[in-house]
Amino acid sequence: MKKDSEFKGLAHISIFCRDLEKSIRFYTENLDFETTYRTVVNPDQEPDGFFPAQYVLIQRGTCLIELLQPYDTGNVKVGIKGSVDHFAIEVKDVERVFTRLKARGLINEADKMAFFPDLFNGMKSFLLRGPSGELVELLEYL
Repeated sequence: MKKDSEFKGLAHISIFCRDLEKSIRFYTENLDFETTYRTVVNPDQEPDGFFPAQYVLIQRGTCLIELLQPYDTGNVKVGIKGSVDHFAIEVKDVERVFTRLKARGLINEADKMAFFPDLFNGMKSFLLRGPSGELVELLEYL
């Protein structure tokens, strides 16, 4: 890795939402994120489909997620893979987290824990969908 670089690392992940409040509850109540900032971008602008947009930052540790709800929520595509397939959150005791989220109904019967003994020197993970169709991987490095 370059020692003298202008690039520091991941700043945030952005997720477009149809229902901002539902997304905030999903991340804060189930994945222990906290709301750190909230505003409306261009609140006085004549609506153009995107603006005025609601904007919230949520954070857990060094993971920062930007939740955006455009003025016209019909423009948010749900459950369609795009340039970003998923994002991952590292957890302690992934099996306990899996059990807790399954009890809350966030993981269906088809979803299973995966074990990758040769990936990153071993890891366990599982996937779940957020309320706007985003794919979230929860993982534990072994």
